[in-house]
Amino acid sequence: MNTIPLIVYVVLTLYTRHHYRCQQYSSARMAISGRNDRAAVKTGITLSTSGSTSAEWRQTVRRLLLHFVPTTLLILTPAIEYGLVTDITGQSFFTTPGSLLCAAIGIGIHLLATRSAGRAVLELASVPSDCLVTTGEYARLRHPMSLSLITQGLGGGLFLGMHEGWIAWAVGSALLVVACRLEDRDLARRFPDAHAAWSRDVGVFHAV
Repeated sequence: MNTIPLIVYVVLTLYTRHHYRCQQYSSARMAISGRNDRAAVKTGITLSTSGSTSAEWRQTVRRLLLHFVPTTLLILTPAIEYGLVTDITGQSFFTTPGSLLCAAIGIGIHLLATRSAGRAVLELASVPSDCLVTTGEYARLRHPMSLSLITQGLGGGLFLGMHEGWIAWAVGSALLVVACRLEDRDLARRFPDAHAAWSRDVGVFHAV
């Protein structure tokens, strides 16, 4: 019985990954159909495709640490803690009406975050790569993908009744915020006028 919540959480996570892949596939088809100048997929941080110089290598490593590590923390921590707690105590989190309500809220948050991130991926595919994306999800917040990861971690924690793992969630969220700030700095350098106007109207994770 205790394994059912973990199975549900794994299915939710796999659905999220599948949803992103579908958006990536749609983006690729748009590019193949004559829009090769479109941006492909943005996952909150754009990874360097070239590591020929030490500076590019350091930048790639930095971005991996500020994206891959927090993503892993946010996704795996709820499942790991739940597995350890139920294995040691033999008790399930779903024992009270309150815990069931938290689980339902957690699933809802996770699915809403997935939908927002998918829309952001598609929005990027409709804009040339040499332009700053400020429409769709990006008209409401500057970093919808990073916010999606943070809220998915929140949803997973609520769903599985996480306790100690909230520390890891906070660390992962903080790393993503740092990554967003660094990306904003890069975008401001590449698109100074457009980014200045955009940041006046749209916050990092909210509309101004």
